[in-house]
Amino acid sequence: DYLTMSERGHLLDRDQIADIAAELVQEKWRDGEILFSADEREAGREATFNQAQRAAIEMAVGHHEIHAPTCNEIIAVEQQISVAIPRLGMSFIAVPDLRERDRIRECKTGSRAFPKNDIDSRLQAVAYPTVVGAAEPENSTPEIRFDYIWRTKTGKIGSAVQTKRVTAEDKNRFLMRLAEFHRAVQSGVFLPCPEGSWCCNEEHCGYYSDLCEYGRRGRERSETK
Repeated sequence: DYLTMSERGHLLDRDQIADIAAELVQEKWRDGEILFSADEREAGREATFNQAQRAAIEMAVGHHEIHAPTCNEIIAVEQQISVAIPRLGMSFIAVPDLRERDRIRECKTGSRAFPKNDIDSRLQAVAYPTVVGAAEPENSTPEIRFDYIWRTKTGKIGSAVQTKRVTAEDKNRFLMRLAEFHRAVQSGVFLPCPEGSWCCNEEHCGYYSDLCEYGRRGRERSETK
């Protein structure tokens, strides 16, 4: 939707959104990227696939009808932004869902309503404005918006919007936490993702394929024992 708006000046239509969502679920299913819970395994593959596809379509259409029409003056869609942090000897990379002229926007999906102050608990809400402001001062903005869409187990679609204006104090606290994370990594402390985490895979983690003992290398070793 946002790419089409950025390139052509209009959103896709409802049927196109539904078709894209259905095709993406089929693709992930075919590639074996969908993880099953115990309840889903018990329900069976076909029933689980149909439910996943239906949920994806309904949430995608919900976002298209509720949140997408409110976008304006798009700067970039899912653009990778990197900023060097010399005192830590590293770079911080951010990939915001959408950057508008006056704010950054993220889409959050779930199976239940989100807490009213959810955005205040998200490190991402401070990280993105901080990185964009450092990398592109001319396009910096203190405001970030989270667009929420969820589908309950009964099939009800819900939505909400939360915004946050990031202050200099917020940014300083974020940089202090980042320094602590870096110090922990350098000292050999490593906390793996919870089992089944959405980011524990090759697509979302650069350490999954070769470095992480809990990624592919560790799993292959376990399978050969």
